[in-house]
Amino acid sequence: VLGILYAFISTSLDAKTFMMLPWRIILGVLAGAVSGYIIVLVVTAMGGGVYNPFYGTLLMSPFLLVFSVAEPTLKCKFSQLFSYIAANVIMVCIVSFSGPTPQKAFVSAMFVGILSFVVPITLTTTLNVLGLLPRTAAEPMVMFEYALGNNFKSNACYILDGDLHKRELDELRRALVTARKAILASVTDADLRLCIFQLTSTLYGLRRASGWEPFSEAAVTHLWEPMQMELRNLMTFVTAVLRHEVEVDDIPDLKSTARNALLRIKRISIEYTRAVADQKSV
Repeated sequence: VLGILYAFISTSLDAKTFMMLPWRIILGVLAGAVSGYIIVLVVTAMGGGVYNPFYGTLLMSPFLLVFSVAEPTLKCKFSQLFSYIAANVIMVCIVSFSGPTPQKAFVSAMFVGILSFVVPITLTTTLNVLGLLPRTAAEPMVMFEYALGNNFKSNACYILDGDLHKRELDELRRALVTARKAILASVTDADLRLCIFQLTSTLYGLRRASGWEPFSEAAVTHLWEPMQMELRNLMTFVTAVLRHEVEVDDIPDLKSTARNALLRIKRISIEYTRAVADQKSV
């Protein structure tokens, strides 16, 4: 009965949950079974070959406290390692109800652990291979691209008056941080991980730089206004691609537009710097 119950509890249609819960239950069953069997053997040896459940229960009390440290609300890392409920229940079953046959109770507990592990793995793996598992959330890459597009668009649009939209920009940044953590947890390719860090750090830098000090009137006139149309067009294209509203092939001149915008930004920046040095623009 316990094996079926544990198997039912640990079976999940969420692949991530499925990868964690059965392992925690079987480790809890093993810990409880081994501890309970050792307690029975020790008490039996102390009683001259006769097992006394009362003394077994007394000796079991410290083990119950130790296993209960893995209770999730206590924020102990053991809660991620094994199920304290499975450990305590199995240990109580062996210590209190094994009677004169502790070996039989121990083997039964092992069977419970194996059953609660094999059933979820078999069912969930089969459904996952067949593509029949429903998704509890969108793919991490899709969520990251969407958060990236929103963050880029808002930072570019509010670059001159970001203080008026601080709450919105902060929420978008938190969403991007969450999406970045999720995508990094699912990506192993070093080049892709580097690209993700570069994209997010660029957006963080853009937001920090624009909010560090307001643009001067001369900077707005000679830097922002001459190139804002190109930047907004580029922002529109990039955001549409990140949201999969269009594909990269649908915008054949996207890369050339980006290169031209970068060259124009450099040229305008150089001209502005020279003008400031010559005191012509301020």
